[in-house]
Amino acid sequence: MKNLLKFLFVFLALSLAITSCDDDDDDNRNPEITNLELGSGHDGDSRNNATAYPGRDIHVAADVFAKNKIEKVVITIHEEEHHHAGTKAEGTEEWETTVEYKDYEGQLNAKFHKHIDIPKNAEPGDYHFHFKVVDKQGLTTEVNRELKVLAKKK
Repeated sequence: MKNLLKFLFVFLALSLAITSCDDDDDDNRNPEITNLELGSGHDGDSRNNATAYPGRDIHVAADVFAKNKIEKVVITIHEEEHHHAGTKAEGTEEWETTVEYKDYEGQLNAKFHKHIDIPKNAEPGDYHFHFKVVDKQGLTTEVNRELKVLAKKK
């Protein structure tokens, strides 16, 4: 009987230790970003075609999960550095933006959905799109995509 009690005690102690370690690991889990959509969504275009047009907006949607609750979502869009090598279309300007969203602060799960305006004079070309989630412990996850800004649609 003593051996059975010792075995049960050791088994319970090990179970508690393993469970405690698992919880600690979960607290250090980075936020998750899934189902990211990036696209113009205009005039029959796909909402997930990674294209945009000057003077219009771009649709951005994603599912976000943060075990430690969301602090903020940051979107940055900037031109590829080598994309035009000094030749710029007349009347256009280099464009970049960084937008920080606190709308989802404190949530574990969020269905992110925003539209970002593209200036009318944004230079067409290749851009980088960065979607970053920061949780309340400062852990981050970032998804990067290529984005094409095309000449105005007629």
